[in-house]
Amino acid sequence: DLPQSDGCFVKAYPRETTEAFLDGHVSAFGFFGGVPLSILYDNTRIAVAKICGDGRRERTRAFTELVSHYLFRDRFGRPGKGNDKGKVEGLVKHARSNFLTPIPVAASFAELNVMLAERCRRRQGERAGRHAKTIGERLVADLEALRSLPAVPLEPCEKRGGRVSSTALVRYRSNDYSVPTAYGFQDVVAKGFVEEVVI
Repeated sequence: DLPQSDGCFVKAYPRETTEAFLDGHVSAFGFFGGVPLSILYDNTRIAVAKICGDGRRERTRAFTELVSHYLFRDRFGRPGKGNDKGKVEGLVKHARSNFLTPIPVAASFAELNVMLAERCRRRQGERAGRHAKTIGERLVADLEALRSLPAVPLEPCEKRGGRVSSTALVRYRSNDYSVPTAYGFQDVVAKGFVEEVVI
């Protein structure tokens, strides 16, 4: 949700995972064609490894990679204070009642997400609140303020080190994946994307 214009991007995932969190950012930045200068977050464990006594946050490795790649400033709401990010909570309510009611029928998440992106685009023709201009008209100023996208997008995946077993298997998230036997006993990196695992 871009709070100045009420421009929004909504995407559905099967689960709340690191790779979905990263992919959501990459997709939103692509949808808007740029990167906001700062983004406000709740204190999700995907982004925050630890809340320090002075209010600072220790980021997770994946979130640090995201911030370093896109160069935006991360800000966090106070724990237990939903009103710190009221615009996002309002967008969730709006998306549920306007984008997901009645429940959309789609053959896949990809098909559902095409429908959701189209609904976000259609919303740009509407007015929000007491504004005389449409969301799309106000969105122009937001888009001008965005930082340019980097030449290469971040690879939206969770990365974990592993070792190939004697039976040519690599364990990732409690599942064993087979690799060519030539890789037996070697260290590898497993990259978990939303729809695939790459070793």
